[in-house]
Amino acid sequence: MSQQPKITIIIPTRNRAETLVHALRTCVKQAYANLRIIVSDNMSTDDTCAVVSSFDDARLTYINPGKSLSMSHHWEFALSHVTDGYVSILGDDDGFVQGAIQDAADIIAQTGTKALSTNYGLYWWPSVFDKTRANQLHVSFRSGHETLDAAIELGHVIAGRKHYLAIPCLYNSFIDVSLVEAAKRPTGQFFHSQIPDVYSSVALTGLLDQFVYSRRSLKVFGISGKSNGAAHLGKPGNESVANLFYQELTIPIHPLASDTLGKSIGLIIGESLLQSFDAGLNGHWKLKFDWRIFFEAAIREATTTGVGQKEEIYRNIREIARKNNVPEFDSTDLENRTMTASSAVSVVSRLKDIVAIVDTSTYGISDIHGACALYKAVYEKPFMHPGIVWSTISKLAETAAFKTLLRYIGIK
Repeated sequence: MSQQPKITIIIPTRNRAETLVHALRTCVKQAYANLRIIVSDNMSTDDTCAVVSSFDDARLTYINPGKSLSMSHHWEFALSHVTDGYVSILGDDDGFVQGAIQDAADIIAQTGTKALSTNYGLYWWPSVFDKTRANQLHVSFRSGHETLDAAIELGHVIAGRKHYLAIPCLYNSFIDVSLVEAAKRPTGQFFHSQIPDVYSSVALTGLLDQFVYSRRSLKVFGISGKSNGAAHLGKPGNESVANLFYQELTIPIHPLASDTLGKSIGLIIGESLLQSFDAGLNGHWKLKFDWRIFFEAAIREATTTGVGQKEEIYRNIREIARKNNVPEFDSTDLENRTMTASSAVSVVSRLKDIVAIVDTSTYGISDIHGACALYKAVYEKPFMHPGIVWSTISKLAETAAFKTLLRYIGIK
């Protein structure tokens, strides 16, 4: 593929004008002509429309469904406005690194891939409820790209060995619209789960033989006080965001999962996979589906990254075990079912990437646009930022993953 592909960025948003303006700044600064930016406004009552109108960019379009929708239904509405080229969904508190769209287009043109998955940075806004993370920026120094086997990588995600954002997903990738149409073909709609990004990862990857992964981060995920992911999986504090999500008329949870999706990404992946079966996708995985695999992954989460959500994760495991007649997991002693060594291996795999943890407040940065600019500067010239060594060491020592590793090697 020699021609530069058309790329569409969708930004679904609702009442987050204060972060949207900075996310949009990272998009309009992309010097890529064959780009379309769609802001889909889910009936906001704040200044969202005015924020979009303030940008003078012919590539930018504003749409509105005319009624309030659940997250999955809203993403479905927005996705229906893209009919060709490649598409990527950007959170309204996330951003693209400068030059990211050109870099993505170059890789797509070079490889001809239908799915380009990318590494990503992380930025915690000052408004995040977990104040121990506020103003942190995680910078990965990996580079280049590689072609991966889709079935093998999806297997790693199902087993909990890799995060779902390591495979093609509308939230972290650039996806050929023909893949979206293929996933919609059996039922007429794309999304079949309450958690649209996780569902898109299993639905899309299951349609691929191979995909390309950019080891270099092209996007920075922002975690703010209104982030849905932080509301569901993070520390208590932004329950209002989670409550709004649960109150909406959305896609029913699969009957073989727990009555609430809970705090485990592993169990959410299991629910999404079941939903994909019912949507006519991933038939080859249906024959091998076993809740025990997801239980083991969820227990590892509960003893590492999800320590604060342990009891809720265990309640969900027991509920699913009863529904699916897996009596050995309907137990009060779930933690000992997974070896500590297995958890430690998972932790080491998370820590092995070369990542700098930057305190953005020391650079006067308090939004995703500034964080993306700093990300690029640190990535390209790390030795021009001597403070990152100490901030990395001090913040790494506070992480749940690091503390779990210390427990494993016998240091309390």
